[in-house]
Amino acid sequence: MTPSPHCRALSSLRLHTLARTLITFSVVLAPGATAASEKHGYDLFHATPDSLLRDLSPDRPDLTESPYTVDAGRIQIEVDVLGYSRDEEAGVRTETWSTLTLNLKVGLDQATDLQVVTEWRRFERATNPLTGSSQERNGLGDLVVRLKRNLLGNDEGRVAAAILPFLSVPTSTNGVGDEAIGVGVALPFAVDLGSGWNLGLMGEVDEIEDGNRDGRHFEWIATATTGHTILGPLGGFVEFAATFRPASQGDWIGTANAGVTYSISGNVQLDAGIYSGASHDADDVRLFLGLTARR
Repeated sequence: MTPSPHCRALSSLRLHTLARTLITFSVVLAPGATAASEKHGYDLFHATPDSLLRDLSPDRPDLTESPYTVDAGRIQIEVDVLGYSRDEEAGVRTETWSTLTLNLKVGLDQATDLQVVTEWRRFERATNPLTGSSQERNGLGDLVVRLKRNLLGNDEGRVAAAILPFLSVPTSTNGVGDEAIGVGVALPFAVDLGSGWNLGLMGEVDEIEDGNRDGRHFEWIATATTGHTILGPLGGFVEFAATFRPASQGDWIGTANAGVTYSISGNVQLDAGIYSGASHDADDVRLFLGLTARR
């Protein structure tokens, strides 16, 4: 039986309505799909244009790394402008100042960035409060090379994950850093919870030299952080981090951390905060002031 013109028009209308419904659902379920497809073809030598840049998402200021990478061809600088830590143990107070701890990142493609971390200067002082005597040393820190590869959600969706292997090279002077190569890998994970809330989780394993420099051991790190917009460009976060190691290397290390971020623009962010020791072997307190800039 041949359908009437009215029936053909009705069928066409239904197909049109179904198509529009499917398009709407696809946009809702994959809000960044169009943007992600538009970013193919950019690389280290063909920079991503400003109109396609993803939101600034630095690895600082918390200890939980970000799963998002720097856009292809772009450079991002993340720096501890000033850091201070203090720890008292066995009648000795140890204080450490660090300046210009720099993480220089470059986007290799839309899912990979290369990072070089350097500590320009560290100053340490150990003081005996009873006698007033002290010992001091200062020098350059170690060099760390990292490669972050996003596995999921770089430009779309509410969930993101990445793998971040790294290599630590003992470039420090005057004994302020390590004396052997260290290697490790981190797995950062992030979820946009909606209503201005976000959640970050990370697992990490490091293989490093023993404290007495007579062997090597593994350390396992777990972190969890959550952040929220406070007011306009001002945001805040709270975090807990724990490092587990063999008993021969000491007790576990735990810190409870908190801080604020302030977005000056889409490419510049300031941050400040505090790490508080939550276990015996952790530093009692660490304060920091930092900056992130992208171009």
